[in-house]
Amino acid sequence: MSSRVQFDRWNAKDDNSVPYSIYNSQTGELRRLYVSMLDAKSYVYHSLKVDRNAQWNDKPGKFFSYPTGIVKTNAFSCSMKEWSDSFNEFDNWNNLNVLVAVNSIFETYLVKVIQLALESDVGVMYGVPHGIDGVKSLKSGKKLDFTSQVVSCTKGEWSSRISSFVGYFGSIPSVFVTNCGELDRIRKLRNDVAHSFGRILDDAHDAHTVARLSMQPLSGAQLIKRWDLLNSCAKELDNMLFKN
Repeated sequence: MSSRVQFDRWNAKDDNSVPYSIYNSQTGELRRLYVSMLDAKSYVYHSLKVDRNAQWNDKPGKFFSYPTGIVKTNAFSCSMKEWSDSFNEFDNWNNLNVLVAVNSIFETYLVKVIQLALESDVGVMYGVPHGIDGVKSLKSGKKLDFTSQVVSCTKGEWSSRISSFVGYFGSIPSVFVTNCGELDRIRKLRNDVAHSFGRILDDAHDAHTVARLSMQPLSGAQLIKRWDLLNSCAKELDNMLFKN
């Protein structure tokens, strides 16, 4: 006699959700891009110092070729010290934008995985997990609308997001609670970079501000620390939602 395979609707056969696989793929792509930039920076500075014996008062045109127009004009008029200062400012700007990109990938993951979790287990909305199988609704062609629930978990301050998530799912991984403040700082920094060229948004929008506002600093170490935090949040959340 052949033994029958027991099918368990709530027992996942894979290790992770599809949205989490996409998250890993996209952050992996971004990581490759970021590392290539770090390699290029290290090579250029080493080459200028060791191979070309560049001095601070040299002109960049001595070492680089530029296209015609404003780029070439500015390049030949500054010193290598000014060039290096500009490169470091761009390095900071790049760090800010990499964080924006990671956060965007993370936010997209949140929207998709929370949407799928609610569609799968409609019972959580009524305090009876696994009590209402969402697959039956999908198979009948009646797709339920969870837009407001997803928005409450993915928009606004993180304290509010966490509260909404716990209200629907009963709990949330502790990494979200212990790092709520840091997640909110990432959210605010994302808005500053996207809407005010890295300046603090409220200051940049103040009509009475006449002083030159400085771009917010973000070192490579700070970027990696926050990137690791978002990775941990995605991993822990996926483990909770997918396994349940």
